[in-house]
Amino acid sequence: RPYDAVTELALDFMDDNKEEPFFLYMAHWLVHSPIQTRDLALLEYYCDKLGIPVPTTDANITTSGQTNPYYGAMIASLDWSLGRVVDYLKVTDDPRNPGMKLFDTTYIIFASDNGGAENHGSEIITDNFPLDLGKTHTKEGGLRTPFVITGPGIVENQVYDNIVSHLDFYPTIMEVTGADAVLDANVLNNLDGVSLFPFLSGTEAEIKNSDNTERTDLFWHYPHGQDERASSAIRSGNYKLYKIYDNGDYYKAYQLYN
Repeated sequence: RPYDAVTELALDFMDDNKEEPFFLYMAHWLVHSPIQTRDLALLEYYCDKLGIPVPTTDANITTSGQTNPYYGAMIASLDWSLGRVVDYLKVTDDPRNPGMKLFDTTYIIFASDNGGAENHGSEIITDNFPLDLGKTHTKEGGLRTPFVITGPGIVENQVYDNIVSHLDFYPTIMEVTGADAVLDANVLNNLDGVSLFPFLSGTEAEIKNSDNTERTDLFWHYPHGQDERASSAIRSGNYKLYKIYDNGDYYKAYQLYN
């Protein structure tokens, strides 16, 4: 694979800081526009897999669906980059815990900041079907993202089919590191997010608010642009209500699932 600075900097950071507990926030520039790759082998692989001729000019990909070979190559490069980080943790001894590898004592959170961008100008990037629309929209295609977490004390192969949010990262990290013990309870209870660790560790069957009720509601506010992207959304359980700011209209409530 071609040299990737983000990956190498992440590996160097962990190697330089492994003697003490460390926090690595790895904000990759993959996958993002402009949709491109420096890896010809991956581009040729996805062109062959998708039945698209290998591009010889700088033309945009306009085939429909998930058929952009540059996008495929970018996702594969991101997978490779994450694999390099995980492999390092698996083979490196934890200096603070004899007999254990860093992988045994490290939490890994993998997430995306928004749903896939379906197009950029005339180029078709991806397709979030069956979810509606994509990046910069408060529809499900813009909000539903991958989220995987692993680490000490987390039950393997659990799947949660209700709602969580990036707002939950902070209180979750506070709990797993024990930092919540030094904060006033009122501070934690007033955070917008909630700790996911009771569910992750198997002590709770659902994600709960600070008042011990199941969390069923989330809110989004994106008042940007001159079209329906300028919107807010409220989700309550299986239902979602939108307000569109360019005309002030409310959409009727949608039942999202079932």
